[in-house]
Amino acid sequence: MITQNEIERFAQNKYQAFLRSVVEGCAFFPLHVRFGRPRHTESLEILSKEIQSLLGGSKDLTGHGYTVICESVPMRRYGQQTLPVDVFFASDTDYVAFIGKRAEVEQFRQNVETSRSLCPPLDKWLATHVTLIIANADRWLDLMRVCAWFASHPRPGCYAREIPVPVHTKFIEENQAVLRNLLEQVLPNDFDPEADDFFSRFYLRDKEPLIRVRILDCGLATQIGLPITDFSVPVSAFNSLPFSILKRVIITENELPLLTLPSFPGTVAVFGRGNAVKLVAMASWLQNCPAVFYWGDIDAAGFTILAQLRKHLPHVRSVLMDRATFDGNAWAKVQDPSPPASAALQDTLTEEEWLCWRGVVATATRLEQERITLMVAHQAIQEAFEA
Repeated sequence: MITQNEIERFAQNKYQAFLRSVVEGCAFFPLHVRFGRPRHTESLEILSKEIQSLLGGSKDLTGHGYTVICESVPMRRYGQQTLPVDVFFASDTDYVAFIGKRAEVEQFRQNVETSRSLCPPLDKWLATHVTLIIANADRWLDLMRVCAWFASHPRPGCYAREIPVPVHTKFIEENQAVLRNLLEQVLPNDFDPEADDFFSRFYLRDKEPLIRVRILDCGLATQIGLPITDFSVPVSAFNSLPFSILKRVIITENELPLLTLPSFPGTVAVFGRGNAVKLVAMASWLQNCPAVFYWGDIDAAGFTILAQLRKHLPHVRSVLMDRATFDGNAWAKVQDPSPPASAALQDTLTEEEWLCWRGVVATATRLEQERITLMVAHQAIQEAFEA
């Protein structure tokens, strides 16, 4: 015989389906509970207790919840007995009260209507994301206000805090995950699928990353009228630096190698900061520079960054990212299981770089640029510059 606890589990398991029916307007009740019929050999005393327990939690006695239908059924051992033949929830009121979610369901209904009123493009999306609506119930009105504003102002080009919606100033920043899900539905043709961060994805302004630069030639700094040789600038300012007369540029993956580089005539060093290297590569003066070098870690990240850099600067050359460097600094390697060598990398790397990358994969080790002795590194860079 089914128990009240089993009916409770059944009802809870049907909750998402019930919420979808609310959104879709589909009939969901009566909701029948499947249960096994009592065995003919079962003790009549035990069977009677189980039936009374089941009836004790029914709507007839509690005023809400499940309904039990009993009928006279013949049993071989005990003759005619009154047994449950159907257990069901007759209405959403009975069901919701039974699982203790009256307030939650009422709020859910209001939020669905709010979505349809403020943001009609979400209509078909709602039924497949009921858990997201429940999880964000207390902020759903504000989320819809933001979505409605974006629907009327796609690609706004302003800071998130400048959007004139009656929410607190950090609301969009603090709710990026759910807003990303929503706005991709609201703005199917007005978001950038290639952008990883929220602000770029929906054409919002954000704080510009800073790019650190070292001029490795004091005479060059004087010549172009810069009073300093070590500085950081926003990306937009980096793009307009007066570096049209450079001989060469060296981009480093990490900051300390940048800071320890010695003087080189006509040379500027740039801290690429990993993924920021893509922003660095967009500078026109860098694209026009006759010699551009990249010095990164000998690992998956380093070679991936090099490959990304080459998409914008096909003439970039690597330094200290070859098999001789990798094999010659065995003492400095660390364990690092790397992903399999990919065809995408092979198409971008030179033969020497590809050979080095295969060594990384084969040995499951990596060589960080900061572990290479400075004297050795600087000598190798000098030779690369002069080659």
